[in-house]
Amino acid sequence: MKISDIQIQNFKSIHNMHIPDIENALILVGQNNTGKTTVLDAVRAVGGEYQIGPEDFGETGTKIRIRVSLSLTEEDLEQLRSRGVVSQYRKKETWMQDFCQKLPSYSDGVLTFTMTANRDGRIRYQDGVNKNNPHIREVFPRIYHVD
Repeated sequence: MKISDIQIQNFKSIHNMHIPDIENALILVGQNNTGKTTVLDAVRAVGGEYQIGPEDFGETGTKIRIRVSLSLTEEDLEQLRSRGVVSQYRKKETWMQDFCQKLPSYSDGVLTFTMTANRDGRIRYQDGVNKNNPHIREVFPRIYHVD
């Protein structure tokens, strides 16, 4: 499973940044204070490993939006199925049908969703159909951060 596309809006110093077509690695290079750590914090926020606070919002207080596309291989799907993630069905076809029903933005091996956060601390994972889909958090991989 890998992040293949990310768009960050209104998060810390980033007004609007889109990083498309991410291959096997995302290498961030730049001078100090150019937003490299902010990109990583955005990914960590989506995974729940970074707590968004009042200091992360711009002066206007506009909602933070982080849109992510996750590419999932057949092996990824098999691991999710074997661990009972999203659906408890054991039969592969039934599990996949339930997975696609609960994650309606999943198509052609890609799951796309938007995490939004407002100043009140409310975080939602929208998939284009549901305003807050709890199954997205189940699928998103755990992020490990060493500082």
